[in-house]
Parts: sequence; C-alpha cells; structure tokens
Amino acid sequence: MTNPLPRITLIGTLPDPKGGVSIHVERLFGALSRAGYPARVVDEGKIRKPGVPNLRHGAWVHYVRCLLWADVVHIHTGSPLGAIFHLVAARLLGCYTILTIHSARSTGVRRLFQRMATIIPHHLVYVSEEIAETFDRTGSIIPAFLRPLIDAQSLPPSIESLVALARNSNKRLVVSNASRPATHDGRDLYGLDLVFEAFRHPDVQKRFICIYIVGDLAGHPEYVPQWHRRICDAGLTDVLHVVHCDVQFARLIRHSDIIVRATNTDGDSLTVREGLAEGKTVIASDCCIRPQGVVLFRTRDADSLRSALMSDVQETIPLVRDFFCSIVEIYVGQPRVRSAR
Repeated sequence: MTNPLPRITLIGTLPDPKGGVSIHVERLFGALSRAGYPARVVDEGKIRKPGVPNLRHGAWVHYVRCLLWADVVHIHTGSPLGAIFHLVAARLLGCYTILTIHSARSTGVRRLFQRMATIIPHHLVYVSEEIAETFDRTGSIIPAFLRPLIDAQSLPPSIESLVALARNSNKRLVVSNASRPATHDGRDLYGLDLVFEAFRHPDVQKRFICIYIVGDLAGHPEYVPQWHRRICDAGLTDVLHVVHCDVQFARLIRHSDIIVRATNTDGDSLTVREGLAEGKTVIASDCCIRPQGVVLFRTRDADSLRSALMSDVQETIPLVRDFFCSIVEIYVGQPRVRSAR
C-alpha cells in the first residue's frame, strides 16, 4: 500500500554552527518527524556532527539514497551553485523540488547563479516579500519561523548569573546575538559596535544590562577577547557582557526584557520573530522590512539605537504565526512527479 504522505528530503546545514537557516532546517525536520511525515535530512554544513552523514565529508551514498527515496526535495542551500547542483540532481531522479531563498544579499556572479537557480525548481519559497521582489520568478511567501521547542536544560551558569545580576540591580535585560563574527560593507554585520556605542551613554548604563551572545568563532578566535579588552577600557564591564557559549537563544529570550537586532543587512530574522513570539520588546535596524510590532532605529546609527532603548516605546505585538502548516501544504499539494511506488 502506498504511503499517502509524501517522503521529504531536506538539504541544508544543521547546527552547529547555529544560524537562522540551520536552526530552521533543524526545526523543520523535527516538526515533520513529530507530525508523522517520513523525512530525511542531508547535512552540508562545514562541521561534521557525530552520527549525522555530511555531504562535505563524503556522504554521497547517503545523499543519493535520500534523493532516490524522496517524493519531495526541499533545498535550503546558501550556495547558488550548490542549489543548482541539488535541484538538477533531484529533478533528474524524478523528485518534486522546492527551493527556499533565505537571502538576497548575493552580488556579481554569485547573484547571477542565484537567479539561475530560481528557474529550476517546481516551487519557489521566499522568506519575505522584500526578498521576493528582487527576483523575477513568483513563489510563495513563507517566513522561516517555526516555534522552538525550549529544551529542559537551564541556562549555562555564566548566563544565569548575568540574568540574576540584571534582576538584582533592577535593570532591564537586553539580549542580542551574532551567529559568527562577520562584516558587511566593511562594518560589523551584527552591530556589536553599535550596541557598544549606545551603552557608553550613562543614561543607558543606569537602566540596562546587555548580554551579547557570539556563536561560531571559527577563523576569529580573538574576536571576543578583543571586545572584552575594549569594553574594559571603556569601563562597561558591569553593563555589557559579550559571551561566547552554546546557549539556546530562544531560552535566553524568555528571560529578557528587550531584544536588539542591530544588523546592517538582514533577511527574515529568526531572532526578531522569536522575540515577538515571546511578547518581548524587539528593537531592530531598518535595514529591511521588519514584521509588525518591531521598534525601528536607523541602520548604523548608535544614537538612534540609544533613543529607541530609552524611548519606552511599546509597539502592539501581534500574534506571531508558526508557518509549519504553510510549508506542509506545499508538500501535500504537490503533484507526484514519480508514479506510486
């Protein structure tokens, strides 16, 4: 008897490192499995995880088996050339193909390949209208937000002590994060320098404590120590804490008062949507269109960020949807490219 549910293979990066796309792929795989959908995942991340076949580390037999097994192949690859390869392979093997575009930041030849990739799949998914408008092909607009399952573990002791410090000092806790040290247009992509400048003002120091989580430090081992020295030199060690640790950021958000997203370019930020889903005040740069309920400040403007922190503006936070059902509708509604097996 043919399984009435489509077999789904996801291709993308799994944590670690933790980033918006890798966390989305992990959550989508978990949600499919819990809902009873037959699903497999092909991990193509740079870091090999124990017990998880990895394409970059030679798991080509696993890759081919996942494609031969699947009815639907859903690709979240960040590399345009990689996406083209997966799409062509999956289509040649008779799979229904879906490509999710998580970012439109590519330029030059990379941008050309990204546009080429959008021609190949049966179905395109864009994570925001703003990204969709930069491409010629129409597709579904489905933000990459699936509600997290908050694990049962407590916060790391170092983070718990900082949360307690904020509560005991009657200050509001600000949290922000960077998946990795990175630059865009020669500036800190995630805006730690802006947070630093905002916290140099005494009025901010009196009211707030900030925990800034930095994820993967591969290739940048001195990033956090350099910031520690800079923070110490500025006399901000009591109010600005830059921490490199493995923490479930969604859990930290629950303990916070304000989430800051100070990027100078962005997609549909997972951090922003998680903050809104928890009913927190979310302050974010206006580098892109943000969801309803976000308090905006001018991109790369530390004074504007400081004003947003001090303004006590509380936007009406809308009910934040989980978009799992929207994705599943595509899986279930697709015509079976292969005959029943």
